[in-house]
Amino acid sequence: MIIAPFDGVISMVADTRHALGLISETDVDLLIHVGINTVAMQGDGFETFVKSGQRVHKGQKLMKFNLALIGEKGFCADTAVIVTNSNDFKDIFSDGGRIVRAAEDEIINIIQ
Repeated sequence: MIIAPFDGVISMVADTRHALGLISETDVDLLIHVGINTVAMQGDGFETFVKSGQRVHKGQKLMKFNLALIGEKGFCADTAVIVTNSNDFKDIFSDGGRIVRAAEDEIINIIQ
C-alpha cells in the first residue's frame, strides 16, 4: 500500500496505475514508481484510489499493488520515490533509517 506522505495534490496517475505524482503544499514534487518495468503489466495487480488534480491528505491511501503478482510476472518490485525538483531544496535528508524529508515534508516513512 502507498499512502500520502503529506498533504498535497495528485499531479498525475499513470494509465497503467503503477506510478503517480504528488505535489506538497511546500512544492515538493514527488514521483512514486512501483517496480522496474511494471508498466508492461498494463495495470494488472495495481489499484489507485486517486485521480489527477485531487487534493489528498497525509495518511490517505493512494495506491495498492499485488507484490506477489509482480514477482510472478518476473518483475522487480523495487519502488522509486523521487523528488523530481530536488534542486529547489537546500536539504533532502534521511534520519539514517526509515524517514526522508524535504523542506518540512516527510516524503518517505517505511512502515512494516
